[in-house]
Amino acid sequence: MQAIEQVMAQHTLELRIHSGKHRGARMPATAGMTLGTQEQADAIVSDFSAAAPLFELQLLPEQGWRLSEAKSREVNETHRALSDWHPLGHAHEYGGIWISIAHTQQEWPDDVSMGNHLDWREAVTAPNSAPPHLPSQGLSPGEHSATDTTPPEADSPMAPLPPEPAPLTATAAQEQAASTNHKRAGKKRTYVLILAIVAVVVFGLLFNYAKVNQAQALPAALTSQDLMLRATAQLPALQLAIAQVDPALRLQLSPQPDGRVQLSGWVASIEALDRLSTAMARQQPPPLMRVRSISEMRTDLKAMLPEAFKHLEFNAADSCCLRISGIMANTASQQEAFEQTKALLPPDLELQNSIRLAETMPQDVAAALKAEGFADSETEWDGQQILATVSLSNSQRSKLEDALLAISKRWPGMPFTVVTKAPANHHSKAPFEIRSVVGGMSPYLVLPGGAKLLPGASHAGWRLQAIEDHAIVFDQPRRITVAR
Repeated sequence: MQAIEQVMAQHTLELRIHSGKHRGARMPATAGMTLGTQEQADAIVSDFSAAAPLFELQLLPEQGWRLSEAKSREVNETHRALSDWHPLGHAHEYGGIWISIAHTQQEWPDDVSMGNHLDWREAVTAPNSAPPHLPSQGLSPGEHSATDTTPPEADSPMAPLPPEPAPLTATAAQEQAASTNHKRAGKKRTYVLILAIVAVVVFGLLFNYAKVNQAQALPAALTSQDLMLRATAQLPALQLAIAQVDPALRLQLSPQPDGRVQLSGWVASIEALDRLSTAMARQQPPPLMRVRSISEMRTDLKAMLPEAFKHLEFNAADSCCLRISGIMANTASQQEAFEQTKALLPPDLELQNSIRLAETMPQDVAAALKAEGFADSETEWDGQQILATVSLSNSQRSKLEDALLAISKRWPGMPFTVVTKAPANHHSKAPFEIRSVVGGMSPYLVLPGGAKLLPGASHAGWRLQAIEDHAIVFDQPRRITVAR
């Protein structure tokens, strides 16, 4: 029963502040609660001096209350009492301020106004001021000397002071509670803020996703016939948009049961496909894109065709037609290449045959050789390949190699063979008078006036090519050989 009464008594007690900037404040008091300026205190009292320890409140119904220095609760140490027991309702100085523990229904003293109350330290130092009403142990207030300025002992009880008006008490209590909870709730507020930001971001993403789906969704009440009509009504706008990209495009527009339009067909290049996709994305709702680029097929065909057809070229003839070009030896091989390529293409992609037959191209090869400086070249088809006969001197061999390389690049897969022969010598008289011929390491001709004509030099319009052991060779304006 006594324990129950003790518990009930604890729940009706309160802590009162009698001095400092929070004087008049009050809050519930329980045994074991801690007070101090430290963050771990149950009640943070900022008026305590910086040197004040962490206090712990001790309560005994028979003896009253007191504050002791709180020790670490992780080790079992005895609390060091800082003063004797004080009766409930009596104030005592701790940490530089006056506090008391009293019943909530217990009235504050009314003999001194809270507005005129001063801390006893201020009272004894102020000039011409009367000491505060702090009776000594065993003396009544009337017996205490009015001129006694000696401060009370540390364990002397202080007479209860009058209460502060209700509005000031409530405000001070709210400030004290806010100061107590601010630091403890700091981390919780941070976590709550982070969670709130994440929740807002997730909610925004979900809202935008639902909004986009709602914009694209069609009313459930529409029938399949209504959806087809809606898709059909969109066809003119799509056709106009396609024509603005490229009037030559031949694409198929197919209304779908879901109310959208499917766009299928071919375009010439990746760039054309990008332009078309950008234009179609502006339509609402955008059509289903089933369009492919012809240039994408070129790599696939090169990989799938046999080795004999690897030299063939594939290019877009128009938006839905692929052109195959190159050189094949005869009609049979030309037809085989065309059919194998056609079998690899989708049905909606046309194939244009531009393969040339090698048997029809001897004159083209002859013209190419003459353009490279081999004027006396002769070409013919021998039944399997083009046979080219070229007159070639030693100095023209590298020039012929360059000409043949250019022909192979121009007509890949061209079957041809080159036969070379020495140029014919036309023995004739010297085109001009020669006085003498000097041989040796540096041969030359001596002209009538005594001038020397070296190989590579010209005289009278004729270029001396070489001085051999038995002949003199001129190569321009035509080739002639003069016997020595």
